[in-house]
Amino acid sequence: MTITTLTEQAARRVERGAPAIRREDIVSVEGATDTSEPIELRDPEGMPVGIGDFAEGEGEIAVRRLGLPHESAEGFIPRQVRRAMERRAMLVDDPRYCRFINDEGDAMPGLAVDRFDGHFAVQTTTRAMDRRLEEIVRSLVEVAQARSVILRNDSQRRERAGLPKERSRVLWGTPPRWTRLLELGARLSIDLLHGSETGYSYALREVRRTVERLSESARVLDPSCFVGGTIVQAGLGGAREIVAFAQDFESADLARENVEANGLMNRAAVDVATPLEALRALDRTFDLVLLHASARGPDRDRWTQELDELILLSLKATRHGGRLLIAAPDAALGSKPLEAHVLLACDAEGRAAYRLLRPAAPADFPAPAGAPDALASVVLEIA
Repeated sequence: MTITTLTEQAARRVERGAPAIRREDIVSVEGATDTSEPIELRDPEGMPVGIGDFAEGEGEIAVRRLGLPHESAEGFIPRQVRRAMERRAMLVDDPRYCRFINDEGDAMPGLAVDRFDGHFAVQTTTRAMDRRLEEIVRSLVEVAQARSVILRNDSQRRERAGLPKERSRVLWGTPPRWTRLLELGARLSIDLLHGSETGYSYALREVRRTVERLSESARVLDPSCFVGGTIVQAGLGGAREIVAFAQDFESADLARENVEANGLMNRAAVDVATPLEALRALDRTFDLVLLHASARGPDRDRWTQELDELILLSLKATRHGGRLLIAAPDAALGSKPLEAHVLLACDAEGRAAYRLLRPAAPADFPAPAGAPDALASVVLEIA
């Protein structure tokens, strides 16, 4: 096993649960640096304080801590899978449909797993987790009784981590391409193999719960509805009219199927357009506008420009006295908070915005204390 000796101060931080170690905190390294086995972290006296992974290509961050302080490397993956499963059983309404493992929040940096009943979609964003795929699959099958495991490394998360995208592929079992999930009283069909992210974004569950509360008798616009989870909640909440757009025909077809499956065909229409195309073509306003900004791609400046235009156009589409709900992956925003983008749009349009609430990421998205939230979201009343 590779042994990494830390400074006294860094070793104490690891014992207190610090998730990352800087290069300047390392005194010495004995052994290989490109291993799938966890490295052992020791204090200057040679006493073990935890295990970790080398953070290859992450700048000043040298090591990401794995597991809890003082844990051993033996049986690490199945132990963490079992711990994650116990957390979801305690905290999530229906743990058959949830974010099953959430990177550093479950002490497994570089690994995200979404569960769709017996089907598990895996994303890896570190080389160490790439090298552990076989063990990860085995643990999901043995501990969580997975019927199938699909690798979904075709997302922008890989690009942001400096890793190449890969085509989605089956790692275990024989999964269907399409499956159904249950969420907040809705039945939804998703594409396991080619849908956005892992097929469905559980991070928006509390956003969708908020939409259900805000939608009674409202005219609702969603310019980026994906497979329709949010507009279905708007319909179940009593929206009188829903206008929605999906970026591709496959997502639009699934959104229409989900609208129909939940008895909302007479109140919801789904067309194909990008969010910018949809918003630029509008000539009317709505009581409730829903904007889900996509994850940031490799071109940060272009992403920021598009976000500012999306917020400006969404503001224009919100009637006076109406509500605007915006959600974005927090990691995409960088140092500029979401509401700073909103204020730019308000200044340009001469309108005022009043924050009503900030829906948070749900309980199946734990994070180390002090870490940024997985989701930046806000509900605004627009004057």
